[in-house]
Amino acid sequence: TTMEGKLFRGFLILFAEFEREQGKERTFLKRYSMAKEGCWLGGMPPIGYKLVNKELVVVEEQASLIREIFSLYLKKYPPSEISRILNNQGLKTPNKTAGTGRIYGNKKFNTNTILTYLKNPAYSGFVEHNNELFKGKHAAIISKEDWDAIQTSFNIKKESPRLGTGDTLLLTGILKCGECNSFMTTSASLKKQPDGSKKRYWYYRCTTKTRYGAEECKNRQISAPSIENYIIEYIAKIAENDNYAIKTKDKINFQRKIRAEKVAEILERKQGEKAALSKNINNITNAIAMTDDDSTIKYLIKNLDELTNQQKLLDGEISKRELILNGLQKNEATLEHLRIRLKEFSEIFYKLTQSDKRIIIKILIKEIVFSSPKESEKGRLKLRFWKKPDFEFEYDVNSGLRFEGSGSGGRT
Repeated sequence: TTMEGKLFRGFLILFAEFEREQGKERTFLKRYSMAKEGCWLGGMPPIGYKLVNKELVVVEEQASLIREIFSLYLKKYPPSEISRILNNQGLKTPNKTAGTGRIYGNKKFNTNTILTYLKNPAYSGFVEHNNELFKGKHAAIISKEDWDAIQTSFNIKKESPRLGTGDTLLLTGILKCGECNSFMTTSASLKKQPDGSKKRYWYYRCTTKTRYGAEECKNRQISAPSIENYIIEYIAKIAENDNYAIKTKDKINFQRKIRAEKVAEILERKQGEKAALSKNINNITNAIAMTDDDSTIKYLIKNLDELTNQQKLLDGEISKRELILNGLQKNEATLEHLRIRLKEFSEIFYKLTQSDKRIIIKILIKEIVFSSPKESEKGRLKLRFWKKPDFEFEYDVNSGLRFEGSGSGGRT
């Protein structure tokens, strides 16, 4: 409590803080040095690897699972859909044993676990320390190019500029640069109007240029409204084509027939389960009538209640599937109805929310590739449909896009 005692206590506190900070610095420098050498920094190894003499070694059985996850994401499946696919296959997260002996894993996949795998640089052969990547000593499970492409898509979703409605532009995530194969992200510029006000104009710009500078890619940027309206107009033209209506009708009815067969199969199985359940209920009812033992009666009544509840649930499932089957068998798509609806595509499309518009475009189009080098007056736009021929169109710097391209299906 004396003046000298307070001074000495202050010195002790300062030395304790100094020692703590020095320890943190030593730890950081040691880990940084290990990362630069490509060493694993400790902790539980990621799925797909095991530790052998403090080094990561590929576990092929788990590595094939990781490759499947990355492959599905590169095919535009969202993490939620990937987890659903894996869970439907009966797969579980692989087991991992911690240093304490505790076993982790053997759980269903979810969106968070898939995202954790997709964002882990170890799978591309790198070690991360303090948000910096270093080439690791371990073998890569996927290519660095695929990993970079996935991280770019995450950055686009995270950093895409927003419209006044709060929604992103329509083509982010499917529009790619034809010069460097990077995704094209949205950018905006403010231009002064004659009345002195400022207006925001939106463009699609190569992410390589955004991240590394304009000199890294020679592709031009393109007006967002220009290319979006062009894509919508082209889809509308396809929808108005009578051959498209015929093929769509046949496809819808074929899918309806397949689904009806599956529902009928499930319905038959449920009705069989109901028949077996009814038989068990009858047997228990007869057994109750034939016994005088109170304990046996109580046990049988408990079982009867459980079976009766199961029967109610089963009746609900059967009724639901009977309604679905009835609808599938009666409501076939007609050519006349489809022609009317497809001709209304543009009108209906523009009434949708921005989010729904993006969903429709992604359902129809797998990828859009835009290429217009700065030194050229001409460029190309390629539309890649899901399981359909690719179509290419000419882009003129002065007049924009034109419906004069062709695909394997002939002139558009």
